[in-house]
Amino acid sequence: MFILATSLILAQNLVELAQKEKERRAKIKSKKSIIITNADLAKHKNRLAVVVSPPIVLKESPKKIKTPMKNIRPVKSKPQSQMEADKMDYQISALELKEKLQRTKEYIQLLMLKINALWQEFYSLDDSIPKVNIQKRIKQTNQRLKTTKEEEKRIKQQLNQLKSQK
Repeated sequence: MFILATSLILAQNLVELAQKEKERRAKIKSKKSIIITNADLAKHKNRLAVVVSPPIVLKESPKKIKTPMKNIRPVKSKPQSQMEADKMDYQISALELKEKLQRTKEYIQLLMLKINALWQEFYSLDDSIPKVNIQKRIKQTNQRLKTTKEEEKRIKQQLNQLKSQK
């Protein structure tokens, strides 16, 4: 008796599943599908996954400092006190360091992305000669990453020193 009841329940579940599958197939029947073959993959095998160009470093003159509008105060022709002038210098210096730190962090993220792309390219190749070239590029990028992280650490120290002097 128990076996008969179980088989009836399973039969109902199978019927429901079959109907749902039929409905799902009817919905996707009108959609266009893309078939990728080994020949398609061979065309794209030796391409770079990500191409990263070095960031453009602009030399900023001290007169042209870009600051957010909320931090700009009208500049008086003569500061009323030395304390007010020092406060303005502190704000400008802190803002410059924060912007420099942000650019450095973005460059670190970019370098890490490039390293990951190079490793992906390295593992997708079969030839040993191009792998050696990729290993050299990975080593160079790792060196740039190391120096940029040191630069980030130095900027953070400068910013902390500036805050402690305030």
